[in-house]
Amino acid sequence: MPERVDYDRVARGYDRRYVEHEYDGILRALDRLTGPDQAVLEVGCGTGQWIAHLRTRGCRAVGVEPSLEMLRRAADKNPDAHLVRGRAEQLPFGADRFDRVVVVNALHHFEQPTAFAAEALRVLRPGGRVMVLGLAPDHGSEDWFIYRYFPRTLELDRARYPSPGQIQTWLGAAGFEACSAGPGHAIRYRKSAREVLDTGALTPDSTSQLSLLDDDEFEAGVARIRSAAQRDPALALGADLRLPATYGTKPD
Repeated sequence: MPERVDYDRVARGYDRRYVEHEYDGILRALDRLTGPDQAVLEVGCGTGQWIAHLRTRGCRAVGVEPSLEMLRRAADKNPDAHLVRGRAEQLPFGADRFDRVVVVNALHHFEQPTAFAAEALRVLRPGGRVMVLGLAPDHGSEDWFIYRYFPRTLELDRARYPSPGQIQTWLGAAGFEACSAGPGHAIRYRKSAREVLDTGALTPDSTSQLSLLDDDEFEAGVARIRSAAQRDPALALGADLRLPATYGTKPD
């Protein structure tokens, strides 16, 4: 089993998720946090989907991302944006530069979240705010076919995704004030199992969870879905997941 997702390898198909699913909750969270002419840093910007949205709002959006292939696709989407290859634990920017720092479903990839929290505080201007939005498996309420048919993915996610409470603790220890958590985004959908299988939408790279499985584990999960679909031709595959948002403010 690979220890980390190789985003240079999965970058080519990464943006398919933005075609297949809606992300209105993330857009609303970004819109509540940011305003025109603010300097906004997205840490773990991936292929630049949210950078593009922030720029349409008039933000001076900057992205940092460790994967070169993801950055290349971000540059294709945002040809004149400031995009930098770098790590969350050592942000390549001077102090007091940004009004907002945002992380969208990427914190679980950071090697040292506490170091990121300290770096976010450093690069923010006094009164600036950080928002970390991401999946938070809470031991029972998640309904996702990936967890059901590839059961070790839930175990992996519970180990790698921190809770909003843990994120608030890290932010507070770094020096942020008014740390809080609230609604972010909800993922809800249902699709025909036959459609998912026949269209080739389910691949080892279609989610980061599946990318962490070895070939045998992945094929066993697909076989479970095929068997269930044979027993029930009307079988639907879906998700009902929460991605809360956690906030902190740099003291004036």
